[in-house]
Amino acid sequence: MEDNGGTIKTHVPDKALSEITSDNLRRYDSAALLARTGLPTDPNFMPRNYNERVENRFEGLRLMIAFQQHIISGNNMATVEKNCHNAYVRRYKTEDDIKAHPFDKEENDIGEFKAILEFLDECEFKIEKSIQTKSLDDDFVIDATLWDGSKRKELTKNFFAMYKELIDSYREIYTILLDNKIVTLGLGENADNTQEEIEEELKRRISIA
Repeated sequence: MEDNGGTIKTHVPDKALSEITSDNLRRYDSAALLARTGLPTDPNFMPRNYNERVENRFEGLRLMIAFQQHIISGNNMATVEKNCHNAYVRRYKTEDDIKAHPFDKEENDIGEFKAILEFLDECEFKIEKSIQTKSLDDDFVIDATLWDGSKRKELTKNFFAMYKELIDSYREIYTILLDNKIVTLGLGENADNTQEEIEEELKRRISIA
């Protein structure tokens, strides 16, 4: 996944795992682009009309959920949990400390990952429920009637609210990947890159996702 500001790199021990993470990040970028614009990255599958573009945006939203789940689960989840456990062992060395501060009660990155997965499951449930129920209140796409009596598909406030929430959850995911050195911003790890510069680059990358 690249842009003109630098290359996003993956840093995991196994090259195959690195490729999996990179692939999922690229796929997420494509999904976010589809949800935002309705335009796929493959020019051979461009929407033929407005309705198809709206349908593409809804499909992009569903894919954003799926690929965030992919990014978290499996190898990255295991890596983050191991890092959190190592930090926990370094912090709490006595039996009394361990009893007073159980690992599964600690506020850490693995807890954040699990919370985000629960949020993503809720998003899936809301979408499936909207498809199955007759009510329009929970729908993400509706058939709207225009001023001339014609109909076309339109996205609802539910779509835009969830899209914003998913952008926020991706930011949290990506920050955890950075903190655990699973990915870098490609700026180089040297004194010339201040924390402010790193944070600004992170904001920029998240905003274009």
